[in-house]
Amino acid sequence: MVAHKTLDRAYNLELLSYLSLIVAGSLIYALSGYLKLLLVALKLPGPPAVPFIGNILMVGDKNVMVNDAAKAFSLYGTLIRLWGCIVPAFVVLDPHDLQIILSSRKHTDKGFFYKLMHNFLGNGLITSSGDKWSVHRKLIQPSFHLNILEKFIGTFNDSSQCLLDKFKAAEGEINITDFVNNCVLDILNGELTFLNPECQKKCIEEIDTIFDGDTRAPTMKDLREMRYLEQCIKETLRLYPSVPLLARRL
Repeated sequence: MVAHKTLDRAYNLELLSYLSLIVAGSLIYALSGYLKLLLVALKLPGPPAVPFIGNILMVGDKNVMVNDAAKAFSLYGTLIRLWGCIVPAFVVLDPHDLQIILSSRKHTDKGFFYKLMHNFLGNGLITSSGDKWSVHRKLIQPSFHLNILEKFIGTFNDSSQCLLDKFKAAEGEINITDFVNNCVLDILNGELTFLNPECQKKCIEEIDTIFDGDTRAPTMKDLREMRYLEQCIKETLRLYPSVPLLARRL
């Protein structure tokens, strides 16, 4: 009986030792990765951080994120270190570095805050990572090929003309919703667009040159010749992107 209890104790001690080794190994592995990241972060320049809070308050200030970007670039360069509590994050400002990171098919694992958006945005192309992102990308990419879009150019033109016809035909009693929407649209156009009349003039001149007084609907060939208009659209998307912040875990 005593020998049996002794064997049980020895077995329990051995099992406890194995479990302790597994836990210790996991902690060492996790800490080693964090320490490597910490060593890299300490070598990079960045704004002062509050202990245990980091730069979270600064990142939450839209004026710092937008208006002070040029100042941060002159102070810290094209690679800036920030702290989210005790976790370092790196801000990349160089366009060439951004192109390498965002075009990489290997580094598609996105930041932690993307997981927080799963309940709101689901697990689609914007929020997913890794293999799931690759599958979604392959599924949706053919839909945006130029050959596919060319088939819909007629639909685009018809819908636009239909909208214009409704505006012209509107008279008498009107729907308040339409009125408000048009009013908001006018306000947005007046405040956010037409800020560069010289660029607008160049776009009009380019379109007049392409159509030369013809009132036909634009074709794909016409759209390809609107090079300056394309530059304006891309510059607008650069200044006001639909997805203003991107993150990758390398």
